[in-house]
Amino acid sequence: MKKKIVLLAAIILFVISVVVCIALDDAKDTGVHVADDKKIEQIKAKSELSDMAFLLCYEDEELPYDAASQTFYLPLDMEESDWEEGKLSGYFVENFTIDKTETTNRSDSIDGNNDGNANGNSNNGDSNVVSNSEKNSSNNNSKKMKAKLLFTQDYTTIDKQSAIANGQDFPFLALGKDGYGEYNLVFTGLPMITFHGTEYTADDGSQMFALNVYDTDHDGDWVTTCYTKSRLRGNTSLTYEKKSLRLYLKEKNEDGTFEKCNKNLLGLRDDDDWILNALYADNTRIRDQLCVDLWNEVGAKDQLYGYNYGTDSAMVEVFINDGYQGIYDLMVPIDAKQLGLRPVSEQLIQNTDVVERIYKKKYSREWLSSDFVGELPDPNSPDYRGGFYLKGDTILQNEQEWEPLYRIAEALGSDEKTFASEITQYNDQQNLIDNWLFYQAIAGFDNENKNYYYVVRNRGGKEYGYFIPWDMNISFGMVYADNVYFSEELASIVTEPITWQPAQRMIELDVDNSKELLQRTWNKWRNSIFSDEAITERIQELEHKVKDSGAIKREDARYPNGNQKEDFSYIYDFAVKRLAYVDGYVEELCR
Repeated sequence: MKKKIVLLAAIILFVISVVVCIALDDAKDTGVHVADDKKIEQIKAKSELSDMAFLLCYEDEELPYDAASQTFYLPLDMEESDWEEGKLSGYFVENFTIDKTETTNRSDSIDGNNDGNANGNSNNGDSNVVSNSEKNSSNNNSKKMKAKLLFTQDYTTIDKQSAIANGQDFPFLALGKDGYGEYNLVFTGLPMITFHGTEYTADDGSQMFALNVYDTDHDGDWVTTCYTKSRLRGNTSLTYEKKSLRLYLKEKNEDGTFEKCNKNLLGLRDDDDWILNALYADNTRIRDQLCVDLWNEVGAKDQLYGYNYGTDSAMVEVFINDGYQGIYDLMVPIDAKQLGLRPVSEQLIQNTDVVERIYKKKYSREWLSSDFVGELPDPNSPDYRGGFYLKGDTILQNEQEWEPLYRIAEALGSDEKTFASEITQYNDQQNLIDNWLFYQAIAGFDNENKNYYYVVRNRGGKEYGYFIPWDMNISFGMVYADNVYFSEELASIVTEPITWQPAQRMIELDVDNSKELLQRTWNKWRNSIFSDEAITERIQELEHKVKDSGAIKREDARYPNGNQKEDFSYIYDFAVKRLAYVDGYVEELCR
């Protein structure tokens, strides 16, 4: 009797364990069902190729799609070796058809006209090709029908980090009641951004796009959605096949109109105004991000106002109308919100003693006081003088707006005594030292006389100026060149100084003990952020980000004639040699 009880108990425990295992398997079901090649061929022989649009979803979020290769992409945390436990699902969309014989790459739909507005068409002349956003949102008659996914192998049995780094594609069959489709799934370690053209237009007539931003961290709301209008941005970079963009996020009202919409993208900030930097001139695609990170640690917080006097950014991969576009930097613009300034119009209404303003040096031009007085050089550009653009919501078109820049130019052109008495009277001395040192350290020759901001603050009823570096992809051994990329590596500049005028003369004349401040600041940087070990580690981290995410391989495939390379040895070598040169240059100046 006792044996029977023991046997019965064992059976009950076995049944319970089986039930628990089944429950755990169901809980961990990622939707990865595998069929061998023979089984898949049998299925295809008994079915037909579907002409319906297909969506692949992860945790009910539609994934980015490249129509040319029929590949879906899923961003994952590449620092974690374990596969995420989210579930894949697939859907055919009724009432939409895709011509499988013409997987047109519609990535050129954001094209700038003379005023830089995006005027692309989401269909690019192919009425049979439908973007993912259109499949769900542009036709109320559309209907999703669930499809079964059959992979040729279980990707969860593959080393996750290797699969991401190699950009390994995992083919699968999507099987529905009316046919099948053949697709691929690729995993990336970078966040992704997708644009899809809509039938809507903005107030200025430019096309409105549906925007999705996918994070690699799937906790919480890992996909951000909204609308955006877009314009091309840049100067010489407008000639590149890969374009930089300015984004203005929008939300749609019930009456069909659009208004600005603040979104926190990838944790950078909550706002409606964003930049997508194409990084095309830099053959590593990491220099701008490297310099942004460095400045944020050594100079951006070196002021009294509690704001970031720099930018924040995150590397992403971009799709436009189901066409892969490559690696970009999603960047926060340097504007009043970033710097903690009130709108100019509000300051004028309140009749403040000092109007706080922002100027951007876009074009290379020597400091000439005559540029900032008299008639405008171009009556059609009331915001432009002497290489600078005046930013803000109100332009008065008077000389008073340009007085801070006039004062700097006058000081730089004056005798030594006058210069020494004025340069630190209206400009923060530590900020001048920080900028000068930073350009030396990064070899920022493209920032020598352009690519920076000047911000005027009200400090005790007096104007006080701060400089902020910008557009730093031509750095660490890259210089401007007259070629299709407007850049090239030039090792010889490793021992060339940068003459950044607002601070150069101040240091040479030792105004207010500038040499002592310079030496103290450089010693601090050199023993921390700019040590050989620290700079090497930062480059390694960014190399890891673009390579081990698989992104650099996709960039190569997308731009076979692009200015990118996978050998980073030059930037490592240049960075260490450059810092050694700055050691000697600072010592020489401070004697």
